[in-house]
Formats: sequence, C-alpha cells, structure tokens
Amino acid sequence: MDEDKVQQQAREADEQSTQRRAAILGLPYLDLRPIEGELNLLEDVLDVDTMHKNRLIPLVAGNDSEPWQFGITTQTPQSILKEITDRYSAQAQNTVFHLISQSGFKVMMERYDPPVKVTYDDIRIANDGDSETIDQVSQTLKVWGVTRYSTTSSPRQINWARVIFTLKTSAMVFAFVYVLTERFTRLRPLIKIATVSL
Repeated sequence: MDEDKVQQQAREADEQSTQRRAAILGLPYLDLRPIEGELNLLEDVLDVDTMHKNRLIPLVAGNDSEPWQFGITTQTPQSILKEITDRYSAQAQNTVFHLISQSGFKVMMERYDPPVKVTYDDIRIANDGDSETIDQVSQTLKVWGVTRYSTTSSPRQINWARVIFTLKTSAMVFAFVYVLTERFTRLRPLIKIATVSL
C-alpha cells in the first residue's frame, strides 16, 4: 500500500472520530479537506503562538451581522473560548466554534506558520590553494555574519596540512593526559595504603 493511501485512510479515520466527538459535545463539525488549501488566512485575528498553544484557528471574519467563525480541536481550552466569546460580545458580535480534526488543524497551521525551508549550497572539495573555492566559502561565511578569518595571514598562505596535523596532535595529547589522569585517580588510594604501611 502506497504512502499517500495510508495518509488518506488515517485522515479519514481522524475526520470520522472528530465528527463523532462533535456530535457528543453538541458542536458543529467541519471537515476542512475541501477548503484547507484555498481558505483565506486571517492573519491579524490571532497570533501564531496563541493558535499553536490553544489549538484553534480563525476561519471566517465576522461583522455586526455575521458571526466570527473559529476552528477548534478537542484540546482547545474552554478558557480561551470564553475569552474570545467575551471579546466579540463586547463589540456586539457573535462567534461560532467548529470542531475540526487534529489533522485539519495541522494542515492549516502549516499555512499560518510554514516550516522554514533550509537550503544548502553545493559543497565541493577543492585542490590545495584553489582560490575560487576559498573565496566562495568566504562569501558564504560573510552572508551568515561570520568574519573571514581569525588569523592575520592570507587564506592562500595557510598550510592546511599543518593545521590538520596540529589538531590531530592536540587531540592525541589530550587523550594521553586524560588516560594518565584516570589511571592516577584509580591508583591514588593504593599509593596511600602503600605509604601508610611503610
């Protein structure tokens, strides 16, 4: 069974479960699937953090004659519903809350708060002293706010083999000192016992 079919079946099960819960709770149920890709976003009604935290989304803007419509989930706190109802009641406007599925909420939140797309530049290994690649890396670092080099020497003057050798040597010295320290720590009680017995 392909992945799309599995996702469709999971969504269908989620919608049916939500519809049953709406009937039990006495709330109008709304299946967002036919409209979730085209529904106009009301970005100035609630901030994204409030929507994430309270699991609710604005659906339709209201006015004095038409109610404001919101999508809520079974995890939406009653306190936020009261707060929204009171806010619009103070302006002589009404609100309607539709129970939507967790899947529908997730799809809508991906529109309200789209995930950040991370792009990576192509990385290639250059020949020693390849000035074009060095300049390209420097330009990328500048874009990310990193200064070109912390050393005063030109990048073409850096002996990369020596830098790598120095790093490896430092790592080996550190490992040697660590091992000696560990062994000495374990032997210290024995040395004290031997000294006392003498």
